[in-house]
Amino acid sequence: KKTISELTNKMELYPQVIVNVPVTNKPNLQKLIPFREKINWANNLLDNKGRILVRYSGTESICRIMVEGENLNHVNTIANDVSEWIKSNIK
Repeated sequence: KKTISELTNKMELYPQVIVNVPVTNKPNLQKLIPFREKINWANNLLDNKGRILVRYSGTESICRIMVEGENLNHVNTIANDVSEWIKSNIK
């Protein structure tokens, strides 16, 4: 029986970065072992204090990478590293 403002006062906001990478095809990322290894690396760096979401746009030829975490340097490092991996491996 609390108000929304009372509940949100306890929320801790983390920095978030979104990167859009142009792609010409959209292979299933979960089937790419090197990609899964890259996501495991990212999750380890976030240390359960953030999240990463990588998905293709349903309407555009882009791959969206969203990283959110407690440490802005880690968030930027992960977003840049994953986007470079997509650019190099998804043609």
